Amino acid sequence: MALVPFPGAAKPAPDDDDDRHIHLTDPDALEDAGAKMSFLDHLDELRKRLIACVWGLIGGCAIGFLFVGRIQDFIWRPLYNDLQNTSGVKFMYTAGFEPFMLTMKIGALAGLMADGGRWDGTPVLPDAWVADSLAPKGPATWRVQPMTDIGYGLLWFTGRLHGQRVAWAWGYGAQFALIAPDLKLVVATAATSPPPAAVPAQNEAVMTLVGRLVQAAS
Repeated sequence: MALVPFPGAAKPAPDDDDDRHIHLTDPDALEDAGAKMSFLDHLDELRKRLIACVWGLIGGCAIGFLFVGRIQDFIWRPLYNDLQNTSGVKFMYTAGFEPFMLTMKIGALAGLMADGGRWDGTPVLPDAWVADSLAPKGPATWRVQPMTDIGYGLLWFTGRLHGQRVAWAWGYGAQFALIAPDLKLVVATAATSPPPAAVPAQNEAVMTLVGRLVQAAS
């Protein structure tokens, strides 16, 4: 049996609960309700979300820190295996721009040393320590042409290149960071990783190019 309203009869007014239910399920009403949030309410909501993101990041870093040793061991295991092979070591970059960025970083470090430990005029390292690091402390057994008077300072090779006093960091395969303090010149080079038998020839070829730059700046 169904109840049929009498024609002309007034419809009962919805109570507050029904009205609230209708508004909360109406998309337009929901949009209006959101528009009623004040600016400070939006800032408070943003603050809560940012705090949650920060805590999530801290938690993820804390968990990752517990496994950092295992992760590094997994990444470097192929290198460890290569170091034990008699065929030599072949290094690789893990990012597309890493060769360029690494050369730039090495060049920046060499520039800091060439300027007496100053960066853009601001002292970063004691100038006395820099001068002592670049001064020869004894002879070096490694040789590369056309460098002469090769010695070793504090983590820096020392010598003369076409008459200019120079110091340089020496990486595998002629990856050099060379400093000519009197010329305020820095030369950073990147190179491939050749087989050990080909390393001496590559060292001399790259150093010869560096020597031309030193000659041009003299």
